[in-house]
Amino acid sequence: NYAYGINTINQTVDVHDNVVVSDALTASGIQVANSQGTIENNTVTASSKNNAYGITISSCNDMKAVGNNINFEGKDITAFSIFGTVNLSLLNNTIKLNGVNAAAAELYMANVTDIKYNNISIVASAKDKAAIVLNMTGQTIIKDNIISTTAENTVAMDKFSTENVVESNTLYANTFIGDMSVDLANSSNKIQYNKPSEIITYYYLNEETFNKFFNDDGTLKDVVPDTAVILVTGNLNDKVMNITKPVT
Repeated sequence: NYAYGINTINQTVDVHDNVVVSDALTASGIQVANSQGTIENNTVTASSKNNAYGITISSCNDMKAVGNNINFEGKDITAFSIFGTVNLSLLNNTIKLNGVNAAAAELYMANVTDIKYNNISIVASAKDKAAIVLNMTGQTIIKDNIISTTAENTVAMDKFSTENVVESNTLYANTFIGDMSVDLANSSNKIQYNKPSEIITYYYLNEETFNKFFNDDGTLKDVVPDTAVILVTGNLNDKVMNITKPVT
């Protein structure tokens, strides 16, 4: 079955302060089409065996999605699914995804988009889908975001995506970090000033691995280096963590 929490079309929208929870086979929290307005401070949570979409924005002009919290588990999951938009802003959203294929934002045929100040954390068993994907998309500014993903790239663009800028973000991918984690196929796109620049070690934290990384008093073991990235990949029960190193 396919379920929408909120579905609007041909309206000036002000969708705010809602809580949408779904366990449908294919779930979509909020869908807005042929509209303009604001999607703000909503919480969208889903656990799906198939596809799940947090917020879908289609054929819209002058839309903003601000301060939303999207937390998904599933097979193929996308926090923001964007198609055919003009003048869109995705600002200050918090996105946590755990699945097979997972993306924070997929943009198709979108023009003039600001993606800024978002906090994105993705654990995905498939490595080929970037956290942010641009297809036939232009004039996107991806700036001042924190993106962590177990996939190979944080941002990826196809050869038809032009005049996009990825700058001043903090970017962690499975193999690459900073500027090197961005995959683009067109020289008209710009990548600059993304950090970090040093080599990062990843530690996958859950109930089974906790004692490998933490002492009995909750402090990190010496085996965990400074600037390591700790990704929580499962439940933690009755654990004390006293982190005194500059890990992420």
